[in-house]
Parts: sequence; C-alpha cells; structure tokens
Amino acid sequence: MALKLRMVNFLDAKFSHWPLQNTAKAIKTLKANNISINLYGNPLDVKSRFGLDLAVMDINRSCAPKRSKPSKVADNIKNLGDASMVEKIKFLGIKQIDVSAPFNPVKIWSKDLYDAIQNILLFIKKTRVYTDEQKRTYYSTWTKFKDFACSARTPEEKDLVVKILFDLEEIHDPGTAQHSRQTREWAVDIGRQMKLSEEEIKTLGLAAYLHDLGKIGVERDILSKRSQLTEEDFSRIKNHVSIGGDILKACGWTDDILGIISYHHYIKNYPKDIDPKKAPLLARVLAVADSIEAGTAVRPYKIGKELPTILKELRDPKGNYDQKVVDAFEELLKNTSVLKEM
Repeated sequence: MALKLRMVNFLDAKFSHWPLQNTAKAIKTLKANNISINLYGNPLDVKSRFGLDLAVMDINRSCAPKRSKPSKVADNIKNLGDASMVEKIKFLGIKQIDVSAPFNPVKIWSKDLYDAIQNILLFIKKTRVYTDEQKRTYYSTWTKFKDFACSARTPEEKDLVVKILFDLEEIHDPGTAQHSRQTREWAVDIGRQMKLSEEEIKTLGLAAYLHDLGKIGVERDILSKRSQLTEEDFSRIKNHVSIGGDILKACGWTDDILGIISYHHYIKNYPKDIDPKKAPLLARVLAVADSIEAGTAVRPYKIGKELPTILKELRDPKGNYDQKVVDAFEELLKNTSVLKEM
C-alpha cells in the first residue's frame, strides 16, 4: 500500500525554515523500517524542494478512494520519521510513500519573495515599524532566494529565476510588466536587424525583459497615476534603475546584463553616476526600444504617438540616440504603410 503526499509549500528547500538534514534523517528512519519514498513531478521542483514541509493525505484515510483531497493540516515529512508515526504507517501496512511536486510554482514563489522585498524596502525607508522576528523572516526569504539564484547552473534553474523576478513586476504593476514584454520585442527585432550575434540577442532580450524590475520599489500610485507626473514623482521613478541593479547584482547577474540595465536611461542622464558616452551598444539598443514602446503606449494622461513621429524624435540630434540603432529601427518600418506618407 502506498501513501500519497502532495507538496503545498512552494518555496524550495533553500527557503525552508526546516533544515534539509531533518528530511534525510526522516527518510533514513523510514527506509530502516522497509518503507520507501519515491519523488515524482517536475525534476527541478523535486531537486530544489526536497526536504520541504508537505501537506499530506491524512494517514487515517490513506485507504480512501483517490478522490479524497490531501489535508493541509495532517502531517509533514519531518513527522514521518517520528517513532509513533512510523508505527502508525507500519500498522496500516504502508510500504511506500509517493511524493509529488507541483509543476509550476512561480506564482507562489514570487508572491512570498515580493512580500519580503516590499517589507525590506519599507523598513529600510523607516516608514513602518517591524519586530526583529519579522525582519528575520523577510531577510531569510530574500537571502535564501539570492542563494538559489546565485547557485543556478542549469538552463531550467536560470529560467526559473528569471520567471520569478519578472513575476515581481507583474504582481506590483501589470502595466510595467506589459511594457517590459513589448520593449523586449522591439529590442530583439532591432538587434536582429543589426545582425547582432545570437548570444548578444539573448543577452539583450534578457536585459530588456528585466530592465524595469526596480519599479517594484516605486509606489504603485505613482506608476498608475492618471495625471501628469510631478517632479517628485519622476525623482522617485528614477530610483528604479539602482533598485533593479541592486537586486540583480545580489542574485549573481553578470556585468554585461547589469551594464545594459544601468545605462538604459543614459539618454535622460540618470543615474547620476554613469557616463552617457560609455553606454554599451546593447544599452543603446535598449534605450531606443524603450523609447519606442513608451512613445506608442497609451496612458491616462496621453495618447500614443504614431511610429513616424517617434522616428523623427529619435532622429533629433538633441536626443543623443545611437543613429545606427535608429537606422535599424527605420529598416524595420520600410515595408510597412506607416512610412509611405513621410
């Protein structure tokens, strides 16, 4: 007879407050009593979450039909190693425990991480009072995610980190997330038009995808404001470059990605500690793509501009846009009707 368990805590083992060695001890105890444990599900989930608290089917109902739902309050795997629990399992004739992991944990992972980062930012700003225990909890979640991100080696692990980070944008402000998606499309299209290498295209696309990550540190009411932004609003928004850079740097991002994101607003001369003349090529591509998307976007306080109008603005010498990049953008438009009347 097999006891079926289902993971409901979506944070991986590196986030867990319960040490991994306790799981190993529990499994060793079970195996010593001729009870085996099998792990099923997404290989990445199984690998990263091995050792987490689990929601399990109530052992007293383990013989119930499959339609029975797991109880979220029954037991977890560390208790399965307790002598009394082992005796209960043996009494029921259970010889095998099957553990299944959910396939897509991103939404739950990112929600916990988002809450941690938001609260850390608040008590750094000293706008809210926290207990030491609260601080330890939030910093623990953030620190363990950083460790996971920095140790990511396989494409699957790296992709998971990117999805979680991008989902932070989606949670905070869906409009920002949509802007990032569309900016990435423009950046990649322009990059291909410029015949950049596939590796450069990949790096550019990733930087464009996460270039506004730091806006999770900007108040929602500013990002979604229905009137023209004030100087104070804009000053707060400017902080998103450094906030995003700090998050990505802490997560082990390479200098090429960080350089692109740090310089993507070089046209507007911020952050103050950068030299616009030293903006890397991919940052100059991202700056054009960002301006195109922002220009065409409809906002409560403005209508979207036509592409020919945006092209003229990009050609303005005062803008300091890389004209080779703008040439590539124009090439993309040549076969469309929008330029026929120019």
